[in-house]
Amino acid sequence: FNLMVSDIRKLLQDSVESEKQENELRMKLFMAQINPHFICNTLNVIIYQAQKVKAQSIIDVTRAFINIIQVTINLDHMAEATILEEMKYIESYMLISRYRYDNIVEVNWEVDEELMDFKINRMLLYPIVENSMLHGIFPTGRKGKIGITIKRKESWIYVCVKDNGQGFKAERLQEIRKKIESKKLEGRNSIGLQNVNYRLALAYGGENMGLHIASKEGMGTMQYFYMYYLEEEENR
Repeated sequence: FNLMVSDIRKLLQDSVESEKQENELRMKLFMAQINPHFICNTLNVIIYQAQKVKAQSIIDVTRAFINIIQVTINLDHMAEATILEEMKYIESYMLISRYRYDNIVEVNWEVDEELMDFKINRMLLYPIVENSMLHGIFPTGRKGKIGITIKRKESWIYVCVKDNGQGFKAERLQEIRKKIESKKLEGRNSIGLQNVNYRLALAYGGENMGLHIASKEGMGTMQYFYMYYLEEEENR
């Protein structure tokens, strides 16, 4: 009986401690949402001041940055966005990058019109496009192109990000593939690609449903994945 009473007391204490930690986590998440809102409000003030002096470039970059912040406010890693919304996010990111890196990257879209309202996990494309810029085009020291293709192929949606950057040697490509498939996160960019791979596998199931990379040194890199295409009636 005394042992049982002791166990009950411990369970109650653990429960109280767990609830306390949960409340602290909720508060931290709440504060994490407040900060981006404050930043957005501040940036809107900058836009207002820039409009007074007709500084259009400042207005464009600031609006693009606000768009990026508003997307990242959502802390749910499985939240969805339409393909059109993902495209707008990428365009905001690229607009800032063009000012920052002197128009070193050009992005071309090839997207089926019927897929614009199709919903996918949010921010799937961003880590892939960033990978093409940082590890594909920038190391070449010259202007490059990124082609983003989103096409329907029967019951599948094919998504491909292709660049004409430096590409990777075979050995390095194997290392990257292993890191993406590994559960051990290593390095900032690897985390981004591993995150994409994990979310794709989680959403669609199976190892073959993750992120694939094909590359050849001096000839660029292609990163692609497939998603199930479900009619609106089936989604309901």
